[in-house]
Amino acid sequence: MRDELEKLRAAHQTMKKAGVFKKTLAAEDVLEAALILIEKMVEEIERLKTDKGGVTQP
Repeated sequence: MRDELEKLRAAHQTMKKAGVFKKTLAAEDVLEAALILIEKMVEEIERLKTDKGGVTQP
């Protein structure tokens, strides 16, 4: 998951430095990296829930 976070940070820095015309392409890369990271986080949460026998939400 750290790799995905590093990719997200790198994509964000690229977007910040990009010119006006390349910002939309860079923003797409940032969004894709964020989605991948979120998916990994959700998978990890689900795995932790099943490992502990299910966590009930308040």
